[in-house]
Amino acid sequence: MFEDPAQRYFSANTSPRDRAVFECGIALATAYHQFLGTPFKRSEQAIKALEEAIANSLLAQPYRVQAWAKISEEVRESESPYDYGELTPHNLEVWVVVEYGRVRVRGRLRYVEELGYPLAYIESIEECEK
Repeated sequence: MFEDPAQRYFSANTSPRDRAVFECGIALATAYHQFLGTPFKRSEQAIKALEEAIANSLLAQPYRVQAWAKISEEVRESESPYDYGELTPHNLEVWVVVEYGRVRVRGRLRYVEELGYPLAYIESIEECEK
């Protein structure tokens, strides 16, 4: 039987599906608001390390079972100590999977050109076997 010690703080009308979607939204907002503006060296190694740090920070939160981050940034050799990248809404993409009870939600955050906006949205909701 699935038990959540925080459930008593949520409305009795909150379904497991509602809660899974809520938790997914919290994770995507965390990635966006916590990491935007983060400076990074323009190297494959530095970008990969930051992607892993973002994913690992999301996995520390309750009910997150998978997370990925992708930073789209030009990698170029430079001798200048002032040549570094910065996380912006345009170069950050995040996916997170939340499992709450028997509900699995996959959400995504990415910049959508046609909207001119960094959109967080639900890609899928499904029942999972527990």
